Amino acid sequence: MLSLLHKTLAREFYTQHAGLFLFLFYLIFGAVEPGQMLNYHKSLLMAISSAPLALLSCFLVWILYALKCILFVHKQQKQANHAFLNLLTTLSPGRQIKVWAKLYIILFLPVLVYIVLILMTSVYMKYYWNVPGIVLFTGFLISAAAFYNYRFNNNSFIQHKALIRIPFPLFRKPKAIWPVFYVIQQQTMMFFVCKVLSFLLFKAMLWMFADIGPDVRVALFGLLAAILSHTVLVAMILKHEASCLSFTRSLPLLRRKALLNNLLVLLVLFIPELLFYFQTVDFQIIAMAQGLIFSLAGLFSFKMVLTSLRGNENNYLKFLLVMFAGSTVAILAHQVLYFSLSMSGLSIAYFCYSYYKTDYKDMNIEH
Repeated sequence: MLSLLHKTLAREFYTQHAGLFLFLFYLIFGAVEPGQMLNYHKSLLMAISSAPLALLSCFLVWILYALKCILFVHKQQKQANHAFLNLLTTLSPGRQIKVWAKLYIILFLPVLVYIVLILMTSVYMKYYWNVPGIVLFTGFLISAAAFYNYRFNNNSFIQHKALIRIPFPLFRKPKAIWPVFYVIQQQTMMFFVCKVLSFLLFKAMLWMFADIGPDVRVALFGLLAAILSHTVLVAMILKHEASCLSFTRSLPLLRRKALLNNLLVLLVLFIPELLFYFQTVDFQIIAMAQGLIFSLAGLFSFKMVLTSLRGNENNYLKFLLVMFAGSTVAILAHQVLYFSLSMSGLSIAYFCYSYYKTDYKDMNIEH
């Protein structure tokens, strides 16, 4: 059974998240000069091993990665083409949890490699108290993830309440930003994970290029990382519109007003990251305008591409890689404004062309 889970869930996980792993690989290896790579990683491992705050930050990153894995497996469990997972319920509870734990060990391999390096560094530097803490914490994460999927597989017929729910005071919510309230209230966990990951990636980019000095391109790279971390939220908004708000296509609503509503939703969703970016560039007007246009262009392009692909995630990931590569070149060449305007023009043109022609019933978006 483990072999079957490896060939389906594990392979699909690494295939779907290839873009994320390539981006992280670039952050870890591509942003450092080859001659300084060994000293850089040695210094980083020593800092993590010797500083409790740095180690706690790693724990937080591992928790976010674990949540990402859990949400992915949970999503696959609900799909009809993975109904064979119900066969696990024929095993004893102990064997079921063991199978799930072995699956998560496979999914955790990128993290486990770095954990082993941290353990080796801790022993070398004689910080022996790190070893049991890291081992116990890693074991707890894998065990908790395995137990969660075991419980879901055996009790999927029970309707569970949301783990986290953010209450809003009763007031008349503007129709234009209904999707934002949907994401915050109905997809709270994913919203929280994406926001935390967004700020961590933004801060990581600033920290990685701290020796360069004040350069707007560093802030734009942080903004690019934050934009890419919102791809799942954009897909959730599109799914919500396809399932609950498709009737608005039959209303006498002008396309330009619908376009403004779409941009407003993305703007409201991305306000925290924009404020952080504005503070990073010291509220310079040109840099602020550049970042605002770049953010809206990227997020709106994600939505339009996913709409045109009818929810095809594999092709969507290919677009994300192309967008990342193009944005990187544009930022380095100081051409991000022209790049953003080009993306905006193409996305707006497709939106105006397809607004009354797209049938959301044909889409297959599952998140």
